[in-house]
Amino acid sequence: MPIPYHRSLKKRIFTSSLTYDIPITVGATVAAIAGASKLWKDERISAYWLIAAAVVVFVSTISKHIAKHVTEEEKHSIHPLEGCLETLRAVLLGDDVDENIELRLCIHRIEKKELVQLTEYCGTNCSNKVGRRISVRAGITGKAIRTGQFQVSNRKEVDQRAHLDDMVKNFGFSRSEAERMKPDRESWAAMPIGDPVEAVLFLDTRSRGFFGNSNSNRRKAIMSASMGIAEFTRRRYR
Repeated sequence: MPIPYHRSLKKRIFTSSLTYDIPITVGATVAAIAGASKLWKDERISAYWLIAAAVVVFVSTISKHIAKHVTEEEKHSIHPLEGCLETLRAVLLGDDVDENIELRLCIHRIEKKELVQLTEYCGTNCSNKVGRRISVRAGITGKAIRTGQFQVSNRKEVDQRAHLDDMVKNFGFSRSEAERMKPDRESWAAMPIGDPVEAVLFLDTRSRGFFGNSNSNRRKAIMSASMGIAEFTRRRYR
């Protein structure tokens, strides 16, 4: 399943054809102008024609490479995946407009022994989380990957210190990882994507029991959405 990788700015620069095409184009244009200048000095061609031809060639070539670069960026864009998450979030919330629920969704991709956050959190103003790395075995996402099954969990401890202890003891987080987690989360869900699993759909909320029981419509919607996302990525990123 061809889910796109998160690409840092540095990687995007060095893997883009535009990075190499522009210097080549500029160099070739300068060489052409230099050669044409000699012809002009020998009065074998008009200077106006030289300038016009050089401008046309330069602009056309640069435009072509920019268009190619835009196409490459669109091919690897994660915005379509974020659109899928926005749609799923709207389905899960339905007519419930309670802002205290704060349902968040994101997708993590498996890269070696880590999970890399592929999208920003849908449903919150929280940003700059793309590229964040966590252990592939920790938390409810780790359990979803190991079992290949949909996982749901609700907060057990009211006391924050006891809650952190639970995250360390039963969910495989280090103490520092547990302390960085958003403290107001009451329910979590994780659904593996792909066969074999290549990514995980992660959801959390302030509302305890939000995801209901095993036969709830919300759980069914999440499981159906994961299959839809897998099929979408197969077609979109092939």
